[in-house]
Amino acid sequence: MELAVEQHREEKSKVQTKMENVLQENDQLLTQALSIEIMNTVVHAKVQSACLNVDVCAYCRNTLSSPESAPTFAELFEINHLKAQAQAKDTVILKLKEKLSSLNGDVNERNVKREVEKIETLNIELDRKVTKLVAKNDHLKQTYKQLYDSIKSSRVRSKEQCDDL
Repeated sequence: MELAVEQHREEKSKVQTKMENVLQENDQLLTQALSIEIMNTVVHAKVQSACLNVDVCAYCRNTLSSPESAPTFAELFEINHLKAQAQAKDTVILKLKEKLSSLNGDVNERNVKREVEKIETLNIELDRKVTKLVAKNDHLKQTYKQLYDSIKSSRVRSKEQCDDL
């Protein structure tokens, strides 16, 4: 029975270890996916910004080469609007980077919590084992005391019988 219980505990321990490994791998994959998503967003925003700068430069070149093609108010407003969009995207990128940093911190905190829970579980199991061992030790002490008393009384009777002879 004790062997089956011990095997069950070992299997439970193996399953818990595998589960923790899977959870850690999952956290790493989530972090990696978020990092890739943020990098894609950053690259996309930078490409859009570069395209906007190229368009503005081409427009300025055309404007300087032909004075009659000066930008209209609508075009100036559109350029300013595009610049504002680029600035907003830069702000979003910064916020996403901050979010990624905080998620990395959360992963570390979760790992620490798992370790603490694992240690607490081990402590509980060890307390149970200690309690069982103390009870078994007390039982063995009582048994040995009874055996000692029995041997002592048998020895006294044997000695008395020898003395009588």
